[in-house]
Amino acid sequence: MHKFLGISLLLIGSVGLYAFTFSGSSGKNTANATDVCRNSGQNGGKQVQQQTPLCTDYQYTVSGLTVLYENTNATDNDTLTYIWDLGDGTTVSEQVFEHTYETMGSYRTCLTIMDNDTRKTISQKCKNIEILDPDLCDVTWDPVCGCDNQTYMNACFAQNYHGVYYWLPGPCAEIDFSLNCDFSYEINDLTVLFINTSVGNFDSYEWDFGDSKTSEQRNPRYTFRQPGIYNTCLTVSSAITKKTATTCHEVMLTASAHAPK
Repeated sequence: MHKFLGISLLLIGSVGLYAFTFSGSSGKNTANATDVCRNSGQNGGKQVQQQTPLCTDYQYTVSGLTVLYENTNATDNDTLTYIWDLGDGTTVSEQVFEHTYETMGSYRTCLTIMDNDTRKTISQKCKNIEILDPDLCDVTWDPVCGCDNQTYMNACFAQNYHGVYYWLPGPCAEIDFSLNCDFSYEINDLTVLFINTSVGNFDSYEWDFGDSKTSEQRNPRYTFRQPGIYNTCLTVSSAITKKTATTCHEVMLTASAHAPK
């Protein structure tokens, strides 16, 4: 028969220990408590440890492929075990440490707190960590010739999927945007085949045959109504450069045949 004598509270750090004291010889005693009970070894007394629930958390700092991990919980290595799973097959039990990953990617890291006596998990926190190599976008170049007043920005940015940009040095090409406008012609009675011999980057043509008639064909065939001297002009233009060029030739037609009516 045991007689209950009282309860005392001991504070050890942040952990409160409640001591239930009974009189009588040592033996098996049962205390009405839901937390871990420990035998004090003195006069059959029992100690009941009431642990405050833990909210596991940690912080990390990424620098290239290396990550600094830090447990932000109040540590108690005597009663608790801290296990890190770093997502690449590596496990660590330290509180603050650095780890270098072999490759870039997304890693799910977890910190688990276990009770040393029961070996049960008390709390766990997991986070997804993105590991990116900052050297991917270290780009430098010399000024590019032929492109005055142009600004070149480094378009690289870090994501899960990386693009690779290759800059190949080479000579700068000289581009001639001038238009050399000219034409020739072949006369058959009053019908003339005009042949465009212009050189350059042009995309439109305009013919003025000198008799108030025009054409936008590249090489038009045109029949005049009567003999005479016609000042025929060709104008070419480029939509890209916004440039135009014009040349004119006098075409002389004789009365060797009758013009159509």
